[in-house]
Amino acid sequence: MPGGLRVLLPLVGALSWMKGADFIPTCRAGWLTGWGAGFIFYIIVFYWLPYPLHAFSISPLPVWRAWLVTDCLALYMGFYWGLWLAGVTHMRRCLRLNSLSLWFGSLFWIGLAHIRSHLFTGLPWGHVEVLLGDWPVMVQWADLLGSPAVGGWLLLLGGYGVRCLHRWDLKTGAVLMVLGVLPYTYGLWS
Repeated sequence: MPGGLRVLLPLVGALSWMKGADFIPTCRAGWLTGWGAGFIFYIIVFYWLPYPLHAFSISPLPVWRAWLVTDCLALYMGFYWGLWLAGVTHMRRCLRLNSLSLWFGSLFWIGLAHIRSHLFTGLPWGHVEVLLGDWPVMVQWADLLGSPAVGGWLLLLGGYGVRCLHRWDLKTGAVLMVLGVLPYTYGLWS
């Protein structure tokens, strides 16, 4: 994928996640949907892992075991996506706090990304903000809040983008403008 278009990928994903959470009826359905989507995402991200496990290990694994290890790792990493979507679904469906769900979802994503980066694996792969590596102006502010904050920012930007597509009002437009302009101006300044 060309580098310029790769920048749009996280935003499109954030738009679909924040809008898709509206249609999930229960927390269990959110859990299963998120876990399945996370598993598929990490299987694609880890496509390269079975070969080094098979070819370059001290005691090389058979190919089927290398794929089994990769699948187990993808299931574990997808767990966090399921937890996130179940939390957002619970916030929207059970607690009836739709107005706070964008902010809660973004902060919850930041917390889960931080936990995932340090618990058990510490794997840096699969962070949404890694896709913005070709656009350093927009991720320069990660030195202030850390890289998981960039993933939360993308979810907020996507959520407010969905709101603007459905109904345009001054408050939503102002928040979307601030979310888009402040990181860009900080990136240009620093």
